[in-house]
Amino acid sequence: MEATRGEKILASAMVIFLLIGGIHILAELGDIPESPPQNVNYEKYGVYNLENEEKSINSELKVANDALTNANNEYLSAKENYLFKREEYRVILDKGETDEIKEGEHEEARKRYEESQVKLNEAQAVYDAIKGRLDQKRGEVSDARSLARNDYNTAYQIYKLKVLAVRLAFVLPLLAVAIVLFLKAKKVKSKYTIHANAFMA
Repeated sequence: MEATRGEKILASAMVIFLLIGGIHILAELGDIPESPPQNVNYEKYGVYNLENEEKSINSELKVANDALTNANNEYLSAKENYLFKREEYRVILDKGETDEIKEGEHEEARKRYEESQVKLNEAQAVYDAIKGRLDQKRGEVSDARSLARNDYNTAYQIYKLKVLAVRLAFVLPLLAVAIVLFLKAKKVKSKYTIHANAFMA
């Protein structure tokens, strides 16, 4: 039986209506299995705590860096002063003279220079130790993030499979009904064959 122009328009409208409705329902079905939250895995592997520890060590490193800079400046100043006083005292000795004041200044400058060297070495050791701790903590943070990301990716793949299963559970029965209706309408040569075809589409 031939379909009229009105039936064809109605069938086209039905296809558009069912398509929009189907897309809307599939979008709603996408929320039925809950999407895995990423922060749960971050808490599970202690990423947030490790990041806080990393920030704390980073703050310590900044303080140690300031102390190292100050110790280095003091060392350079003491070295310059010592070299000047040593040269000044050597000139006096080369002349064969003695000057207790210059000798005292030379000794004091040498002592200050040696002390500044010790302080610089200590500040460098503290800085290096904190830097080592920071590097180790950064590695721990990176490893924890990687583990959390892997767990999340696995959970997300499972989530996507669940979404697919829910959508197929919705679509396959409707498709089966549509095919059966289409075949029955076609078999009896019904004028509703075009509607059954539209429903199947």
